[in-house]
Parts: sequence; C-alpha cells; structure tokens
Amino acid sequence: MSEYGIERGDVLLSLQLTLTREEEERISPSPPHANGGHRPAASPPAPRQATARVSNGGPAFRPNFPSLPAAPSKPLVMLDAATGAGTLDALRRDLRLAEAAREGRRGALVGIEVETLDQLRLVCGSGAGEQVLKGLVEVAPFALRAQDRVYRSGRERLVLLLEGKGDAAVEAARAGLEVAVGRFLADRGFPPVHLTARPLDPAALAR
Repeated sequence: MSEYGIERGDVLLSLQLTLTREEEERISPSPPHANGGHRPAASPPAPRQATARVSNGGPAFRPNFPSLPAAPSKPLVMLDAATGAGTLDALRRDLRLAEAAREGRRGALVGIEVETLDQLRLVCGSGAGEQVLKGLVEVAPFALRAQDRVYRSGRERLVLLLEGKGDAAVEAARAGLEVAVGRFLADRGFPPVHLTARPLDPAALAR
C-alpha cells in the first residue's frame, strides 16, 4: 500500500473503468432531442463540382452550340413591275444562256432612249415617261422579231437583246419601235416621240 492509502490495483482498476466508459460513449447512439427524436447525423460534405481548366498554352474551351442556318439569299427579280420589261438580272441570265447556246456568239445588244422625253414631261406631266416606256414594252412583240427581248436599264432606258447583228438590224429595231409606240401614244392623247439607239458592250452588263 502507498503512503496515501491507495493500492496499486485500485488505480489500475479505476483507469480501466474510465477507458471502458469512454469507449461505450464513442459507439453509443446520439442522445435524443427534446422532441423525442435522435439528433441527425452530420451530412457528408457536398462533392465539389468539377470545373473546366485550361492549361497554359492549351486550347481554349469552346461551347458546342448548334450551328445556325445560313441566311437565305436574296431572290432575283426578273420582271420590272412598272413596265413589264425584264430586269438587268434577267438580262444577265439571258446573256449567259445565249452565249452557251451559240458557243460565244451573241446577237446585238442595243440601248433605246426617248430623245424627246423631257419635252413630253413638260406637256403631259411627270408620269409621261413611265407611260412611254410601258408603251414601248407593250408594242415590242409586234415591232421586233420573235427572238428579240426587251429589258429595262435605269429610269429612262430600255435594252434590246436582238437575234441579228449589224447596223441594219439595230436600225430596223429602232424604227419599228418608234412607229409602233407612236401609234400607242396617239391613241392615248400623247404626241409622237423620237427614239435613239446605240450599241452596248455585253461584257459591261454581264457583271
């Protein structure tokens, strides 16, 4: 026995009881709450979301978005609404077709203008120019050959794509249109007009 009156065996027994009590507390369920339930166990930490990383010098992250459809191309207008003549788009198309069909040999391309159009506007008003161009387009099938075509170029000029070539073919087309449109205008109270014709370069209009 020691000088304090405590045996060594008693000390060892006390230590053993203390360790046993701590072990039981560690494995025993959590004490109940005031409402009768047990204290919920602590939830595990939420997993960390993976984030995309780009290494130095590596390719940048690009989102995979669906490709957008291409914008529709603007439709070509082949007919002039005011006069009924073909447009320049129609002329370019017909020039390509004519060149392919004739192996590069085209007919005559002629610009037709109304020489007295300004005087006609002074007498008949600003809308007289449209009436003259419309009349030229209407009488063209009767004044020209069946293969000849009429197009509008700009505000006051028509373009003829003739089957024949040479000065004689150009003059015949001009004179025939002038006579025919003169009759058309006379029936509507307009004075006669004078037409001028000059050859055009097909390459300048084909672009």
